[in-house]
Amino acid sequence: MLSMPVHVLIALGPNPTAIRLTFATNAADIWSALKNETAPPKPKALPEPQAIVVWRQDFMARFRSLSTEEAMMWNEAAKGVRFGVLCEMVATFAGEDGAELRAA
Repeated sequence: MLSMPVHVLIALGPNPTAIRLTFATNAADIWSALKNETAPPKPKALPEPQAIVVWRQDFMARFRSLSTEEAMMWNEAAKGVRFGVLCEMVATFAGEDGAELRAA
């Protein structure tokens, strides 16, 4: 549950430690396996680049993959595109149903 309104959270901006990366290999799968103390897969090139967001939480590096839609939004937000315009882009990209929630 949010402790403050969404418009306030949006105004705060992204986590200052966050960075968006594009991987051409399965490095994220290797990282996950090592973190989970399981055998990592062999390194390989991916058929399509994989968008990843990496951030620090306390002293731990965290990451997650971004969908194509999320990566597009990240790129546009980094250019200073307003939230309302991002919502319109999301609605165009993947349909109007729930575009505001997906954008948030």
